[in-house]
Amino acid sequence: MNKQKVIEIFESEAKLAEVLGVDITQVISLPEQLQTKHVDEIIGAAVRNRIEEHKMDKLIDLLRTYYPLPTRN
Repeated sequence: MNKQKVIEIFESEAKLAEVLGVDITQVISLPEQLQTKHVDEIIGAAVRNRIEEHKMDKLIDLLRTYYPLPTRN
């Protein structure tokens, strides 16, 4: 998952850091292509912090582009 797209959903590096409960320097130092563990942390933090519904929708849509759901037969 692309870090910049996640930052756009949260509106800034500072707001993403706040949701994650980390210093902004940790967000800045994340790789551009986030590893699965980072994605898991972001999703968990978003749920725990009850981010706005429209942001959660965007995050889920972004997730689906990287991790497509299986189709039902």
